[in-house]
This record gives sequence, structure tokens and C-alpha cells, in this order.
Amino acid sequence: MTGTNTLRYDGRGRPGPRGQGQPGAGQEPALHAMLEARSVALVGASPRPGTLGHRMVAEVARSPAAPAMYLVNPKYREIGGVPCHPSLAALRQPVDLVLLGVPDTALAGQVELAARRGDRSAVIFGGAYDPVPAGERGSGEPAEGSPGSTASLRSQIAATARAAGMALCGAGCMGFVNVEYGLRAIGYQEPDPLPAGPVALVTQSGSAFSAMLRTRRALGYTVAVSSGQELVTTAAEYAAYALSLPRTRVLALVLEAMRDTGALQRVLEAAAVRQIPVVLLTAGRSAAGRALVTAHSGALAGPEGAWEALADAYGVHRVADLAELTDTLELFTIGRRPPAGPRGGIATVHDSGLERAHVADLAADLGVPFASVGEATLRRLAEVLDPGLEPGNPLDMWGASTKAQWQLTESLTALAGDPAVAAVALAVDLVTEFDGDRSYPDAVTDAAGRTDKPLAVLANIPGAVDPAVAGDLRAAGIPVLEGTRTGLLALRHLLAHGTWSTRPRPLPVDTRRRDRWLRALRAGPLAPAEAFRLIGDYGIRAARARPAGTPGAARAAAAKIGYPVVLKTAEPGVAHKSDAGGVVLGIRDAAELEAAYAGLAGRLGPRVLVCETAGPGTELALGILADPGLGPLVVVGAGGVLVEHLADRAVALPPVNGAGARRMLSRLRVAPLLTGFRGRPPADLGAIAKAITAVSAIAGELGGELAALDINPLICGPGGAVAVDVLAEPVAQRG
Repeated sequence: MTGTNTLRYDGRGRPGPRGQGQPGAGQEPALHAMLEARSVALVGASPRPGTLGHRMVAEVARSPAAPAMYLVNPKYREIGGVPCHPSLAALRQPVDLVLLGVPDTALAGQVELAARRGDRSAVIFGGAYDPVPAGERGSGEPAEGSPGSTASLRSQIAATARAAGMALCGAGCMGFVNVEYGLRAIGYQEPDPLPAGPVALVTQSGSAFSAMLRTRRALGYTVAVSSGQELVTTAAEYAAYALSLPRTRVLALVLEAMRDTGALQRVLEAAAVRQIPVVLLTAGRSAAGRALVTAHSGALAGPEGAWEALADAYGVHRVADLAELTDTLELFTIGRRPPAGPRGGIATVHDSGLERAHVADLAADLGVPFASVGEATLRRLAEVLDPGLEPGNPLDMWGASTKAQWQLTESLTALAGDPAVAAVALAVDLVTEFDGDRSYPDAVTDAAGRTDKPLAVLANIPGAVDPAVAGDLRAAGIPVLEGTRTGLLALRHLLAHGTWSTRPRPLPVDTRRRDRWLRALRAGPLAPAEAFRLIGDYGIRAARARPAGTPGAARAAAAKIGYPVVLKTAEPGVAHKSDAGGVVLGIRDAAELEAAYAGLAGRLGPRVLVCETAGPGTELALGILADPGLGPLVVVGAGGVLVEHLADRAVALPPVNGAGARRMLSRLRVAPLLTGFRGRPPADLGAIAKAITAVSAIAGELGGELAALDINPLICGPGGAVAVDVLAEPVAQRG
């Protein structure tokens, strides 16, 4: 199957010889046959302008690689003077690539024919929707060829292609353009020529594909793929091919679904090792979202949890929208990288006091640091600025001087020369100057020639940017970021790039402990007391707890633990005890205990847990979510009854070491509560990190048998981290 293969390349970093594999021999030669096709059959070719068949003929004909073209359509003998064949079967030899511009109802037969002939790959533009019989359609149901029940046709096509060892782009895609090789396998008109450059784009969205190819931004491509539904060949395989191209220096991924996660992880790690930026935009629900059923940890992780964990593990730059994607790609594509060594912050120069404050506010909200510039820099700025203007960072240099261009050049140069500054931006509107004044673009161009550090223009309103001036700056290698928020985020991505470190190795497995708990989990649901013993066995400190099923047993348990105690229901099926009114706090003596027990037993059942009262502290939630693609994920976030309401969490792929645990904590909005506030002492961060790494060890040893683990709350104070409630849900129970 495609998902199990990785690409092999020769020692020169280029794809190895292709086209010599036989059907079913694997995806490596088939993928190369597709992306570097020497021969292309166009099924559904047409002479009629405006049709898919006409467009795909025109686009392939524009390919600089000039592949051999074989037109196929039984309606025509020739198209534009080129012979047209009645069927694929009429072609004498197999071809590298088949473009299928045919209705969905014909797809299965055409793929079957291509597979029998030994054709190496195909692009399916249509959605491969199953037809809905007219007699079964209501007035509001889709017509034939529109979204209906899609599993059967797509599964049939995929099975046929896999059995034949064919690579398959689509269904529901726009095709691809291999700029470096010179092949345009698309059914829609795109820029010709497409600008060459260092970006490799793989997108499951056809609309995003066209938008990115048609943008006026300074983006050039090695390869651009609209992968669609990825019935056979996945985004990871296209990305692996892209990384084999020496000119690929930036990888852009626009993904709606996470497929072939093993191959995707290998690609992301390869990019991280080579310090190739990966910029990722996700949409829709990940596989993790379908697994969120009962445990708090699942609800806490949310549908984006799997993407977050993947990005964090491999230093991927996640963006929130296409505007941030474009700004970030432009900055990585034509901009410079910060100097090696410890990263400082940004410096910005403005011509407006209000806009300076606005940028400072946004940067604070987004976590983009401003550099603290040194005294030498401040002195130089004071020499340059008009009297009354205050040197600093961010800098407002607007005055009444006639030397504005010189002042701007010198200000940018001085800030760039400060050791604490990693990147500099001229933060102005870059509007059209009706008097023809070019002092701003000329000044920033002059400054760029006097520093090796990244220098960009940060514009506030995309629609106000002068296209001609922006084009001149981009041609000079100066990125123009079109939006204050997205531009600042792009700068944050730039500062963060290159800080990825190799993932920690898994801890040694305690086989006796692992086997003991695997047997327990396979035997069925863990009782609450057993769940406490589980986490205790991995070194997580827990409040003392004893089970009871009668008033007398509850009194005996409380006597052993010592008042005050907490009484909780231990009845199966009550996952969220607080929501069910199944927790009674602050029980001071036997009389209060008997009353509390009677209330819980009467409403929920006789089985209870008598627990030690934990000391004060910040409540966190800590646990494991089993993701169908990535496996167990470690989740930490704001805990207690606010766990779902705050949606404040960090998610990571195990193994998580101490440094990774502290990084997870730093991403939480409740993090300041852990460092002490309003006279309260700080929590023991080392103990919290130890609890997170212990959960990571549980994930590593028991993850295959745990659908979810939820420790909520984990009370974190100066004396350590104490688990107060635990839910362990075996896979067998969820299944």
C-alpha cells in the first residue's frame, strides 16, 4: 500500500531511476512516473473551448518538458491537428501518466483499463461520487455525479490503483505543476510560466491551490500539487518528493485530513533536520476529533489536538489562515534568516505614533518579543532623529526634517546592528504616493544593503499597499508583509525557526510493571481505586483514597485517612463526578460523613471513594488521548470544572521529557498562576513536569490499551503536584 512506502533517492539528492517497476511493484517508480512524466494520455480531450478536456490539453501542451501527448476521445479523430484515439486500449504502449477528464460514472472503468495496460499513474479531476438512482432521490437530494454515498466508487478506484502499483492524484483535485521538471498536469488555466522558486506546495484544497499560484506575492515554486481526496497517493509522499529536489527550501502544506501519519512524521522530521521550514495550514476535523467521547482529556484536546502535537514535535510553523500562510511563506522565501545563536527580538520603525502603539499592543498579544536595544544603539538613534523624538524600540521617527530618507535608512541600520535584534521591519502603510515620493522604498532598500539580518516591510492594510512599490521591494529581496497581525505572526515564525531539537528517546520500559497493567486493562474497566494505584505505580503522587460500599466501611476509611475527607461516587458510568453531584468536599467528622454517604448512595449507588483532602493550589488536568493516526497523545491544561470551558491545553506526542513538559506548561494561559500571584507562593514546576513525564511513560508502555487517561484535577502547589481524581478508560471498554 502507498501509506507504507517511503521514497528512495540516489546519492545526488535526486530521485533515482524510475519507470522500471512493474505494476504492483510499489509507489516509488509510479510517483516519479507521475510527477516527471515523459508520456501523457489525456482521456476526455476536447476541441471545445471552456471545457475541462480543452483546458487540460492546452495546459499539458504548455509544459516545458514537452512530454509525448496522446489524446483520447471516441468522438474525434483529431484535435488541433493532433491524432485522437478512441480509447486508452488503442495506445500501443503504457504511458507514465493518464489525465482523466471524464464523468464520475466512467472513472472506475477508465482506471481499470489503465491498470490493465500498465499505465503508471493517473490524475482524477472529478469528485468520484457514487450516483444516486433517480428513483431513490427526493427533491432535495443530489443528482447523479454530486455528493451522495461516496465510499463504494472511491474504494473501488483506490483498490484497483493500489493493486496495479499506480500513483493516483485525486480524486477531486486540480492536478499538479512540476515547475522544476517542467510538467503542467492540470485541468484549469494557471499562470504560464509559473514562477520558479524554493516553495513546494501540497494542498488538499483545490481553491487554495489556485489562489496560491495566482497570488501577486513573491512566491516561486519547485512543485505544486493539488492532492484532493488522496485515494492512493498522500500528501506525505508528494512532500517527500519535494524534499528530494535540491531547490526546495520551504514546504507549504494545506491539509484537511491527516493521512499516512507515519510517512508524514518521517517527512516532517527530515525537513526539521535540514532546517527547511514547514508551514502548515489545517482545516476541518482531524482523526482525534472523532475519538473524543467520554474522558475530559479528549474534550480538552479538541479536534486540533493531533495537529498541535504533530507541529510541536517537529518544529512545524502552524498558521491560522491563508493570509498568515502567505505572509510567512514570503518571509521564508525571499527574506533572510536570523543569525545563528540565541534569538533576540524584533525592532520596528514607524511614521505614526498611533500605529507604533498599535503594533506594540498586537505584538504583546501575539507573543512577539521586541528586542531591548543597547545604549550604543540609543545614542546613534538620538544623533539621527529630529529633536524631541525619543530613541527606542519600537521607534517613531516621524518629524519635520527634510532628511527623512536618510534618517529612516540610518534608523533601520542602527537597529539592525544591535546584537539583541534578530529582525527589523519598517512598519508603514506603503500607500501610493501621488507626488511620486520614493523615500520609504529607497531607504529600506539602502538599509538592506548594509545589514545581513532579515529586513521586511510590515504594512497595516493589504488593500492600501501600492502594488508597484511592493513589487520593486520584493524584486530587491525585501518581503512586504500585508497585514499587521499576519505580518507579526510571520516574524514570530521566523524567530522560532531553527530552534527545533531532536525528539527525546523513549524511556526504558519496565516490563514487569507494563505487563501487570496490560493484564488489568484487558480485563475490563479499572475501578477508581485501581486507577489511583496505576498512576502511583508510575510515580505520580495521589491523594490517599480508600473504597467503601457501606456506611461502616466509609467511616473506617475516613478514620485511616484522617479528617477532613472528600467523598466521591465510585459507581461505574459516572465519568464526570462533579457534573453528577457525586463529590462532597470538606467532610469534618463521622456525622457529616454518614449524611454525605446517605445522599450519594441514595442518588447514585452505594460504591464510594473516601479521599484525603488535598492542599490548596492551581488545578490542572493531565492525561492521555488515543488518536487513531498518531497513537497516544499527552494532554495538559487548565483543570477542575473549567476544563472544557477554558479550552486551555497543550498537546504533545510522547515521549515527553522534562524540557518538553515545561514547554507544554509555558503554552498554557494559566501558566502565570503556577509562578505565583497576589502573594501566593509558586507551584513546584519540577513536580508538575515530573507528573507530565510520568504520564508520557504510561502512554509509552500502555498507550495501545488506553483509550483515555484523565487526571483531573491535578492540584499544583509549592508542596508538589497531587492527583485528586483519575479516570482510566481501556480500549476494550470504548470499543
